[in-house]
Amino acid sequence: MSVTLTVPGGAAACGSAEMTHEERVAAFKSDPQLMEAASKFVADVLEKAKEEATRRAHQAKVERQEMESGGSRRVKRTGPWHTRARGFVARLFAAICGCNSATDVKA
Repeated sequence: MSVTLTVPGGAAACGSAEMTHEERVAAFKSDPQLMEAASKFVADVLEKAKEEATRRAHQAKVERQEMESGGSRRVKRTGPWHTRARGFVARLFAAICGCNSATDVKA
């Protein structure tokens, strides 16, 4: 696996085109703009993860309260597998039974 690092100023700023991993890390750490961008990126990812965790915890709490209060207990069946399964069963029934509206034999 080869990783290339673009350093402002090109290879001349780094001394050579072939840099070891340690040299690339040192070059990255010595550039304040790259470090600021990386820090901002990591902080953004952590903030989004925190928001998502809070949202999921709230959603789980609401669902738990709904189940305890005797609310809707039906299972959600609106996913792609449910749609595929329903289509498969409909085709199977039509093939076996032969009594769907498209294949009715008119007397």
